[in-house]
Amino acid sequence: MTDFLNGSINDTKVKKVLGTPASPGTFRLGAMGIAAGDELFFPAPKDLSVSGDTKPTCIPLSPVSIAKHKGMGSCYPLPMVPVLKTAQPTKEQTAWISAAGLQQHLAGKVIDCKYLMSQEAVRNRLWDQDPRLGIAIDPQIRSAEKGKIYTTDAVVLHKNAAFIVEVNDAEDILPIDGLIRFGGDGRGAVIFQGKDGPLLPSFTPSSNMKRFRIVLSTPGIFPEGPDGEAWLPPGIVKENEALVFEYKGLKARLIAATVPRLQTVSGWDIAEQKPKNAVRAVPAGSVYWFEILKGSAEPLADIQSQGLWAFFKSIDGQWLQRRAEGYNNAWVGLWYEK
Repeated sequence: MTDFLNGSINDTKVKKVLGTPASPGTFRLGAMGIAAGDELFFPAPKDLSVSGDTKPTCIPLSPVSIAKHKGMGSCYPLPMVPVLKTAQPTKEQTAWISAAGLQQHLAGKVIDCKYLMSQEAVRNRLWDQDPRLGIAIDPQIRSAEKGKIYTTDAVVLHKNAAFIVEVNDAEDILPIDGLIRFGGDGRGAVIFQGKDGPLLPSFTPSSNMKRFRIVLSTPGIFPEGPDGEAWLPPGIVKENEALVFEYKGLKARLIAATVPRLQTVSGWDIAEQKPKNAVRAVPAGSVYWFEILKGSAEPLADIQSQGLWAFFKSIDGQWLQRRAEGYNNAWVGLWYEK
């Protein structure tokens, strides 16, 4: 760790992959999910409204024009707003979606309930809550403080469940088995090698696409937009009151978005032994709808290999660190239209 901090790693291959804290190398985390046996699950995208416990169902959100609904008033800045079209009231819940279901969703198809897993089913198949007891320590005398006992809820995975993480550009230096120290509690975890290739076969953009969606597979940390907005993807500029971006001959307009409340993320810098700067992040699963104004959608295939980093004008300093940590990864999909 000292060699990494000082930039004095002797092995040239390791140095190329890891770099230094100030200038990380090629290593980059990609999409992340949870495996249950042979199945792979992800948090359901935010443009799916999921309801029901024992047999969950879902309805895709459909963007509608605000101009056509004059009675709809809000500070929403985009021309279309995603709405839930349903004949009966529903109680939305957190859900997970299988890789096969997500693939259908990216292709603009209606999802069968067999591809969804409710929060109750998650506890049965993936993990349980693990309440832990703690006590505050007086930093001066290093002993317990009176009356400061607390509990926290952690997660313990079931025996057949595992975190699955896509790793890019680590060459052959990544360990493929053994034990590692994992998580804030420093507990032991077994690691193993999964299948080669992308964690999920991404939808391939075609030249005749006119509309598309971008779905964040990991949280997004973006440069501030034209008016200081932290929720806008990189590369967006304001053009005659429209929000557009251009990339390799493609010009597209942001039409609608579903973005939950921003998260605050920080972390602990192991090399520097200090907290990382806290930043605002767009939650994973957030969805952006775009309409193509000019060019072909084919360049969007770069998102598969580079994430939204492909749209950054420059990547240096703190951005390189966040890139290595796996932020700003995304999938591209068709715009679902009923």
